[in-house]
Amino acid sequence: MSGGITQYPEADVTFDHVFKTAGTALVEALRVFYPIEVITPPLNPDALNEPTVKLYSRFPIVAGHLGGQARRRFASPTRAALTVLRDPVKRVGSVYTYWREFLPGHPEYHASHIVAARRLTFSEFLRSTDPEIVVQLNNFQFAALSGSPACTMEEQAEWLPAGEALLAEFADVGLTEHLAAFLRRMTTRLGVKTQYDPETLLRSVYSRRSTTKLSMSDEDVAYLKARNLIDQHMYDLVLARQEGAQAEKPATKAAGKRTRAPSAKKKGSAPA
Repeated sequence: MSGGITQYPEADVTFDHVFKTAGTALVEALRVFYPIEVITPPLNPDALNEPTVKLYSRFPIVAGHLGGQARRRFASPTRAALTVLRDPVKRVGSVYTYWREFLPGHPEYHASHIVAARRLTFSEFLRSTDPEIVVQLNNFQFAALSGSPACTMEEQAEWLPAGEALLAEFADVGLTEHLAAFLRRMTTRLGVKTQYDPETLLRSVYSRRSTTKLSMSDEDVAYLKARNLIDQHMYDLVLARQEGAQAEKPATKAAGKRTRAPSAKKKGSAPA
């Protein structure tokens, strides 16, 4: 699928996305439209130094699993920060099924957390003491995007305002569960001109989906929610804002119809 690789963005953005939130799919959807020098390769914050930050700052779209400290190194008055959040319970389930499906030959196939995912039931996985697993279970999205270490379960309530402050660092926050809507907002911000709707774009870049059917008990869901109060709070805030904005649209359109003169619809116009 080609969307016209002669296009260049009308805005600069830093897209900081978290593991297993479908951020990579969004980046690949955007790559359809742009030449190679527009979007950075997936950036690893551990490999960023002053020369590489200077180099990649020239790219209109900076993207990767950056984290707070690395993301802020690309901040400028003309560059907007974007991210996407996922329901924290679903994200952990996705981590589990993703790791279980690693094939022999994968460089991490014999890593302890990958072996544990293959060997343990989901309930056992949630209660593992393997450090690589534990970090995924405790407000991972907040910790990754803020650069702050994960707090204890007892401290979570004190960190809820920090989660709200973190959201304020982003010009737009999408939700994995409403990915097409977020992609539409991203392409609008960047000035992408395309005949393809977001759903079609996302289907074109989803190379692999999990085939594992995961069933979660009510006990496991409650356990995960109790460990992810900050992530859940941020997710709920974004969801409420977007639902509120969506509810306002019909009223706005209705008001517009009363004040606007009717116009003929042109044939062959591209969908927004």
